[in-house]
Amino acid sequence: MPHNRLMPMTHDRTRRSGAHPAVAEVSALIGDRGRAAMLCALLDGEKLSAGELARCAELAPNAASAHLAKLIAGGLLVVKASGRQRFYTLASVNVARAMEALAVISRPAKILALSQSYIAEDLRSARSCYDHLAGRLGVAVTESLVEKRMLVPDAGASYAVSAIGDEFFSSLGIDLNKSRR
Repeated sequence: MPHNRLMPMTHDRTRRSGAHPAVAEVSALIGDRGRAAMLCALLDGEKLSAGELARCAELAPNAASAHLAKLIAGGLLVVKASGRQRFYTLASVNVARAMEALAVISRPAKILALSQSYIAEDLRSARSCYDHLAGRLGVAVTESLVEKRMLVPDAGASYAVSAIGDEFFSSLGIDLNKSRR
């Protein structure tokens, strides 16, 4: 059986032994509609309370609390107390990337109201996802920076900033050395 080109296994014995990442457990956490809605609500990097997440997921507060506890136990969310309030965020940028990757292969949500169509169009046009600009605007900005040779495609799906890009970003007041750290 040929190796998968997307995720090569280094040793055939590892593949047969079952020593794989716990994808099924994470998938089960994300696979619940309410939990998925909560994770998506946190994609912009904002901290939200349990009540706000319950509203986003259209869940009763007690059900939302149970789902949030599962997401924390599964390592997908973290919670921080601020006074009497508790705020939830994604556990890491990798959770955001996984959710964004799943959104790419997911069917679009069924639009039931005109306001939903406006929101969906805004998200397709320009949105931020955790730590980066996304949507059509994000793609257009990236393509323009590559075309002007300010960004150079690097290994994988990343980019390196060229000398021209260094000058350009510095002129905007962006400290690239700080960003690289």
